[in-house]
Amino acid sequence: MMKYNEFKERAFNEIMAYMPEEYENYKIQINRIPKLNQTKETLYIYPEHGVAAIPSLYIDDMYNVYMRGASFEDTLRMTVREYVEGMEMGKEMGLANEEMISESNVILQLVNPNKNGEILDAAPHRKWLNLAIIYRFVLFFPGRGCYSTVINNAIAEEHGWSEEYLYQIAMKNTPRIFPQITGKFKESFHVLTNKQGMMGASVVLYDDVLSDIAESENDDLYLIPSSVHEMLAVPKYTVWGNTLNDMLREGNREIIESKDILSDTVYFYDRRKREVSIA
Repeated sequence: MMKYNEFKERAFNEIMAYMPEEYENYKIQINRIPKLNQTKETLYIYPEHGVAAIPSLYIDDMYNVYMRGASFEDTLRMTVREYVEGMEMGKEMGLANEEMISESNVILQLVNPNKNGEILDAAPHRKWLNLAIIYRFVLFFPGRGCYSTVINNAIAEEHGWSEEYLYQIAMKNTPRIFPQITGKFKESFHVLTNKQGMMGASVVLYDDVLSDIAESENDDLYLIPSSVHEMLAVPKYTVWGNTLNDMLREGNREIIESKDILSDTVYFYDRRKREVSIA
């Protein structure tokens, strides 16, 4: 089995031989791009005169397929299939680009600022306790899921959108586009997420979500950021704060993938003040 760097070099040198004829004049380079909580290396395969959207071929994902037993050749064939399908979707996104870059498609997301410095340096954002709020465009493709992209400084400036304006429209749009879902497990643990199960920890920012749970429990709440996709709310009377901190850190260390970690911090909701603070 090849080591990662050997695999990367071979993939870079050989993948174009597997591409359909229409892509034979495309160029290829290796890029490093910031993603949530990580920076990833990609094979960037592109035409000389650019198109609206180019699929990202993450080299570590390709390598994981290879390490799970696929041959090097089959890994490249599979990657090329995904690329061609992505290019077709990119054409659709190009047609939908005007629709996507619209105020009605702006949402917000909670992220860990310490793990996402590159993204925050290039994008409008604001602090929320020891986390950060960023903004995204989001668009749904029937049968193909959801596509989203971070709104960077250049896009915001081009449209004359201040951070405060993005926050105001995102606070209206996000509950509409990603409606909340709440459930329970272990009797007192309330699961807060959204219908799509994506970026669901941001549900804690929605109006009345925390106050409604606190009133139903007749108590203040501890908030556990179990991942970027959900929060857990637990009545204060049921647990000790340090127990939750230990549970959260253990989960982040042993269960949650690094790309999905939101925070090692437990938060506290005071139902009388209707305020969230660090526990």
